[in-house]
Amino acid sequence: QNAISTLLVVIPIALLLILLLLFVVFKNITYTLVVFSTIPFSLIGGILALWVRGLPFSISAGVGFIALFGVAVLNGILMLNHFVALRNEHPHRLTIHKVIAHGTPHTLRPVFLTGLVASTGFVPMAIATSAGAEVQRPLATVVIGGLLVGTVLTLILIPILYDLVNSVPMAMRRMKVRRNNKIVAMLLLLGCASPLFSQQTVTLEQAIEMSLDKSLRLKSSELAIEQTKAMRGESWEFGPTTATYSQGQLNGPFHRDYEITVEQSFGNLLSPFYKNALLKQVSHSKTLERDMLEREIVGDVKSAWNYYLYAKSQLSLFEKQVDMAKQLQQVAESRYRAGEISQVEMMTAKSLAASMSNQYLDAIQVMQIASKRLNRVCYSPTDIIPADSALSLITLVGTKDNVGDLQKAYFHSVVAQSKASEKIEKSRFFPEISAGYQNQKINPDFNLQAWNIGVAFPILCTSQASRIKQARIATNMAQQDADEALLQLENRIKEIELTLESYAFRMDYYLNTSLPEGRELARVSMVQMMQQMIGLTEYIQNMNLYIDIEKNYLETLLSYNQLLLEYEYYMGNPKN
Repeated sequence: QNAISTLLVVIPIALLLILLLLFVVFKNITYTLVVFSTIPFSLIGGILALWVRGLPFSISAGVGFIALFGVAVLNGILMLNHFVALRNEHPHRLTIHKVIAHGTPHTLRPVFLTGLVASTGFVPMAIATSAGAEVQRPLATVVIGGLLVGTVLTLILIPILYDLVNSVPMAMRRMKVRRNNKIVAMLLLLGCASPLFSQQTVTLEQAIEMSLDKSLRLKSSELAIEQTKAMRGESWEFGPTTATYSQGQLNGPFHRDYEITVEQSFGNLLSPFYKNALLKQVSHSKTLERDMLEREIVGDVKSAWNYYLYAKSQLSLFEKQVDMAKQLQQVAESRYRAGEISQVEMMTAKSLAASMSNQYLDAIQVMQIASKRLNRVCYSPTDIIPADSALSLITLVGTKDNVGDLQKAYFHSVVAQSKASEKIEKSRFFPEISAGYQNQKINPDFNLQAWNIGVAFPILCTSQASRIKQARIATNMAQQDADEALLQLENRIKEIELTLESYAFRMDYYLNTSLPEGRELARVSMVQMMQQMIGLTEYIQNMNLYIDIEKNYLETLLSYNQLLLEYEYYMGNPKN
């Protein structure tokens, strides 16, 4: 009884040691449990053999169970190691079904031979009748019965368990993909949930008129021009009219004399002409600023319009790709279940589908940003929907003969303002004119009248000379700043023209070569993939190439149009 109790303690310890040894070998708890499951299979056979022969559980039977566990685990290790090696030895990992289909027949012979040799060696002990047979028969019976049943169950159940433990992660990935698809669908619904009554479809000309009518900056510029025109009344600055009355003993013995004097200073008669010229230059500069601002506003509207159409075209492209990705995912799952492709190929197809879905979500965000930008530049409280359907190459408005004329005129007007200010300071050397009238009563005479005219010369003119010098320096600085700005303007125009030529070649290549070839490649690849003429790996590579071509074309077209709009800013009337 004590020996059996000891054996019941030793067997669990042996099982624990076997479990730890399996974990060290596989370094994977899942595969460890799969191999360890062979022990219950063999245990069933050993117990069944003891029951058939009517033998009790004894110490020798317990020892037989321990030996049986070692042989059973050996069979499990042999099968599972072969499955893992078979899957990893190919450049593209085989699918689970292919591994089981190729690996199980290959391990059938060694597993059966291992069980047959061990069970055959114990047959003499199982039928022994000599002395000590009571100890030998239970041990041999347990080993033979456990090996017969355990070997058969191992060959059947190990492949099933191997398939099961590798299918669980796949099922979890499928659930994740379905959840992502649901999230995409919800975002699509949210992205398209804007009420129809809050939208308005407009043409580009209508959007430009909306922006020009509601632009506060443009209105402020118009007011600045009106303010400058109103300042022309300041050109003639007359001094205040002085009127004095004196009474008393002015110029005689009587105390009832009086004197009335009226004087008026006309100031410098030359300065008003130069002030008027300065105000005309300021008004001209303000007008040019208004014209440049108007072009800038029109350019902002066209740029936002162009970006909106780019976002719309990109979203349309990714919508088609999402449909294509769903079809690709269905085909991949169908072929994987049929064992025609490996797990790597199926996961690659799913990764492409997930990447397309993520790109579609990004395109939705870009579309929302483009819509907000267009609404902002048009000062619209409701969503604006462009009447144009897709992004296309814009047409330049204006002629190249007058490129940069408006900007050049503005820089020249700034220099002219400084020169006019310098002339005003120089004109202050001109003498100031004044006139007066007197009426006196000196008893006994009265109504004594006199007129006077005065001239004031700036003899002490040190401060005025300093102001003239400052004005001359300011003129030189304005001239240098204008020259620098004109040089940068010319360089920028030349840079834009050269870049436009480069973009023109690229656009010609996309429109005449790359895009038609890419679309034909996508069409042919889809047909060949559905007819199983090419594998999924090659199809995915072709689709990635096609997607890159379409994306690069849209990005190039966007950059080309934006550069054309900047060039148009330097050209003629942007409203035509």
